[in-house]
Parts: sequence; structure tokens; C-alpha cells
Amino acid sequence: MSVSPAPPLPWLEPALHRAPRWVRGPVSWLLPLLWNRDIKITGAGWTIIVTAFLIGAAAYNTGNNLIFMVLASVLGLLVASGLISRLQSGTLHADLRLPSCVRAGEAFEVFVELSNQSRRWPLYGMEVVLELEPATAAPPQNAPGAEGRIFFPHLEPGQSSRRPLMMAAPRRGAYRLRATRLVSRFPFGFVQKIFRLGHCRDLLVLPALIDLGQDPVPIPRAQGRQPRPQRGEGADLYSLRRYREGDPLRLVHWKLSAKSGEKIIREFAAESFPKITVVLDYAPAPGIDPVFERAVSTAATLVELFEKRGFGVGLWTPQAQLPADKTPAQLLAAWKILALLDRTAVRPDRSPPPAASAQSGELLCIQWDQPAPAGMTPVPVPTR
Repeated sequence: MSVSPAPPLPWLEPALHRAPRWVRGPVSWLLPLLWNRDIKITGAGWTIIVTAFLIGAAAYNTGNNLIFMVLASVLGLLVASGLISRLQSGTLHADLRLPSCVRAGEAFEVFVELSNQSRRWPLYGMEVVLELEPATAAPPQNAPGAEGRIFFPHLEPGQSSRRPLMMAAPRRGAYRLRATRLVSRFPFGFVQKIFRLGHCRDLLVLPALIDLGQDPVPIPRAQGRQPRPQRGEGADLYSLRRYREGDPLRLVHWKLSAKSGEKIIREFAAESFPKITVVLDYAPAPGIDPVFERAVSTAATLVELFEKRGFGVGLWTPQAQLPADKTPAQLLAAWKILALLDRTAVRPDRSPPPAASAQSGELLCIQWDQPAPAGMTPVPVPTR
């Protein structure tokens, strides 16, 4: 930790030279503390400093050796506090462990690991300050951040300790969690030392899910994958044929092969699944609109609802499009698109929403600021 020098004061140096030695020493030691933003004198520190000046004045006026001994003890306590606290400089390492994605408004667990890299000196009374801040200044990332603190009472030389901390992000978007500083009042609480940390982790906050009621959209539950009249990788048998060089042996029908005397290969029918596309259309606008945020949460909830019903789910927004599909990563991909929507980045001449097709399936339009276009099923945004 670097200590900033005291600012140049032309009148201070001559005054210090004319002052008695018992005043010049403590003041010269105190000046860097007063102008250093990484060192703050606590209430107890100011009390002991004022006490030292009063004892020094009494000792100078009376010439009593006992008072001088008390003054020396107080000054020695201050010097020992500074020297011992300096032993904690440059021997710390902080690490953060957190999930890559969390839900807006929900608490998540952060693990803070603090390591004492010194081989000789233990550490005491260390407090790590974490700040959750938006990654950029653009909406929706201009939401307020959050701060958390976690205390480490003791670390032996070479020891590491991991402690959990619960935090919550107020709104969707891209955030950055920083271990900004480490605060210590060790050993006597006279001085609060701040060690600057630069460790950070990126965090994506997904939209919050809301209650849409018992059945917000009258669309029947999907009946699973249905066979199509063409070859594919489904479960239903499509045809039988002779073995060709390069065919996998797992497709051989061994019973028919034994009867016919040659290898017979099974071919399976391709499968299809019902599709649905959630449409969230919006025009460019500045700032954060609570109604639009509820519309985003409505879209995120619909995507999860129909994915659980067995549909292949897609998403359409003016900024990003996700074709309807049914894969394990489809739901998370749609949530990530919704988490990063930014109305300020939309072009006024944006393309219109798509028309219903075999690739998109049924179109569900989030109706929040204008009526749904013809051919789409409107989904109103809940007021709460």
C-alpha cells in the first residue's frame, strides 16, 4: 500500500522547525495520515492523539519526569500501532467464487477466499468489502448496485479461509462484482487502514419470473415428439434395408439378419415437436420503464412455461432473435437475450415482427404498450 505524501504547505515547515522536538515528531508522523485517503483515524485514535498532546503540554510545563514517562508510553503505543499494522501490507490475496447467472431480486451466495501469503506474520481483524455494480452505464445496467461486507477474524501465515456472503441484484442486466477494498483496524483500533483490491467477476442477472395465473394462454400441452414421414434419429421404425459399408453396427436388426443370411439395417423416422415463439416488440426509449420490465419478465416466464409443456421455444425481439428449438441450452439462451435488452440501442427503422410459419410455430405477442398484430396471440402483462 502506498502512502500519499502530505500536500505542500509553505508555512508548515518553518513552524515545525521552531516547534519543540516532542511536538515536531508526532506532527511529522501524523501529517501523512491526515492526507492519505487509504488511512483514516478513528474516534479512538483521535482520543489518544489529543490525550498525547495534553500530556505533552503538562509534561513540558511542569517538568515532571513521571508525566514524561506517561507521554513516552502513549507515543510508543501510537508508533507500535502503526508498525504492527504495516506488517499486514502486501501479504493478502482475495478471490471470489459466484454463479455465472442469477435471478433479479433473488439472493445468491458469494464465496470470498482470503489468503495470507506471508510466511511469518499472522493477520487479524480483516473485513472485505464487495461492491456489485453495473458493467456499463447504459440501461438496463444503470440500476443501483449493492454492497456487502464479510469479516475474517484471524489468518495464520500461509493460511486461506473461505466465507459465504449472501447478496442480491436489484434488476436484470450485466453486472460486475468487485472486491474493492480490505479494511483493518488492527491492532488497537486507532487507525483504519484500507487496502485496495482489484479482484472482480462478471455476473449476468436474468429477468425475474412472475406469476401469470393458472393458464395465461389457451394453448394445449404438447404431446411430446411426433414422428414425421422421413428418415431421422427418432425412436419409431421407418424402414429396413441391406447393410452398407460404414453403417453403425448398433442399427443392425440381428434377428432378421440371422433369418435372411445378410445384415439388415433399421432406419428410424424423424421426430417433430410443436413450436412456439414469444414476440416482445418495443420502440427506442430512454431510461427504465417499470411496465417494460414487467413485459420482459412476462416473456421470460412464458419461455419457461412452454418449455416445460414440451414445446420448442423461440424468442423474437428487435435486438436479437432465437429460432424455435428444443435443446437443453435453449431456455438459458432465451433468458440471456432478455437479460441484456436495451431500449436505447434499438434503431427506429427496426424490422417488423415475423409472421407465423412452420419454423416459428404459434406466435405469442407480449401486449404491453400497443395491440398485438393480426395472426398473433396476445398475452397481457400483469399489473403486479
